Amino acid sequence: MVSLSLNVTPIAYIDKEYRCFITERYESRASGKGQYNWVFMQPKTNTTATITNWYLGSADWMTIGRWKR
Repeated sequence: MVSLSLNVTPIAYIDKEYRCFITERYESRASGKGQYNWVFMQPKTNTTATITNWYLGSADWMTIGRWKR
C-alpha cells in the first residue's frame, strides 16, 4: 500500500485578482518520487492554471504547464 500525504498552503496573492497555492504530495518511499503542484486561480473568470514540477532526487526537474477553464 502506498501512503500519500497532501498539504495545501496559500503562498501568494497576485494583483488582488489571482490567488496562488502550492500543493505538496509525496509518493512511496520506495519510488523516491515527489510532486509539487502550483495552482493559480482567478475567481472572477473561474480560470485556473496548474504548474506541476516532478523531481527524481534533487537535480532532475521537468515542468509541465496546463490551463483549465
